[in-house]
Amino acid sequence: FSFALVGLPLLAATVAIAVLFGDRLLPRRESTTLPRDFSNYLGAVAEHYELDRRIYRLHVGPGSVAVSSTPAELVAAGHDTEGERADVVLVATERPGARIVDDTTPLQVGDVLVISGAGRVVEQLARDHELTMEDVAGRRRRQGSLIGRDDGICELVVPPRSAWVGTPAFPGMIREDGLLVLSIRRRNTDVGARTVDLQEGDMVLVHGPWGAIDALADDQRVLVVDSAEQVRRQTGRLARSAPRAGLVLVAMIALLATGVVPPVVAGLLAALAMVVSGVINSEQAYRAVSWPTLVLIAALIPMSTAISDSGGAEMIARPIVGLVAGHSPHVLLIVLFLLTAAVGQFISNAATVLIVIPIAVAAAHDVGVDARPVLMLVCVAGAASLLTPIATPANMIVMNPGGYRFGDYWRLGAVTMMCWLVIAVLVIPVVWPLSG
Repeated sequence: FSFALVGLPLLAATVAIAVLFGDRLLPRRESTTLPRDFSNYLGAVAEHYELDRRIYRLHVGPGSVAVSSTPAELVAAGHDTEGERADVVLVATERPGARIVDDTTPLQVGDVLVISGAGRVVEQLARDHELTMEDVAGRRRRQGSLIGRDDGICELVVPPRSAWVGTPAFPGMIREDGLLVLSIRRRNTDVGARTVDLQEGDMVLVHGPWGAIDALADDQRVLVVDSAEQVRRQTGRLARSAPRAGLVLVAMIALLATGVVPPVVAGLLAALAMVVSGVINSEQAYRAVSWPTLVLIAALIPMSTAISDSGGAEMIARPIVGLVAGHSPHVLLIVLFLLTAAVGQFISNAATVLIVIPIAVAAAHDVGVDARPVLMLVCVAGAASLLTPIATPANMIVMNPGGYRFGDYWRLGAVTMMCWLVIAVLVIPVVWPLSG
């Protein structure tokens, strides 16, 4: 944790600058693209898709008296506790294998009646015919478990020329992948408790296991409205694997702090432990890798070695040494900081550091100072990529949500970078003496 000796003063100074000068130096503009907030996702979805409507699935078991009756006859027998005719609507009848049968087909064991109506009437109907009743959405919503550790909800849009166009669907339907259809909207209007053939632009709300929902992202027949991963992170409860993930994180930090293994090995062991312990699967681990960054750094490592071995670093370092000759070694730190920070405004900070390191080491050797403070200064300067939005991914990410323009970054960034320069030049030689 030796980085904290210079990192903490930098952090404190950055926070102070943001608090004291942020409002004065940053423009007040409306965000062009606000980041999606899923804090009220469940409530908004429930209201949009009118999940207050009650849909029930009545399962026909081996001992049910409904066997051989038709769905139409069964629903016609629906009544409330006072014996009056009730508004019970037959949405559809499912047969094992996701087949839909008409309401005049005699029921068999394993069939499922999907019914819309008042809860007490459907309960009475289920008791009279010895059917097992399942509340599709109401009970789950009251218990707040439409989104949980193992399952959640997902909004889908049927795109043009999709294989889904023309297929029958209805609220309460269970698809072959185990996903339950909660609601269907067409032209911003709920289709109601009935069977419809899907059309282009229809919106379908489904509920089921996260694994099945994740698979929809790769399904070319449908468009997923919101990222299942983002919904799960913001609205779902902690997964059962959260304690294991915490233990792996603590173990990795312990390995880094003690130096038992190199940092690269500690990171690889932690990643492997996450997969082996079941915190994530191999596909999730693969998606989490930033391949462009990995390839960029892998390509720049031999470039950095080539700069050093070919004498290029010495050639670039000579003008720097000549510039600081006869001056304090602190001048070398200032020059290297400005060089690194300038390059870092246009290429990634990792690439910048890899390019500047051999130059900095050669310059330190020629001037006769220890390389450790010089390398730490290059590290700090590489992180001072604050003047342009293209300097780092973080700068680019906050551009649209903050409503910033290209020229806005240098206002606060220049002040912060100069502060970092002062702190780095003053603090680093105290922690790591230049004399070695």
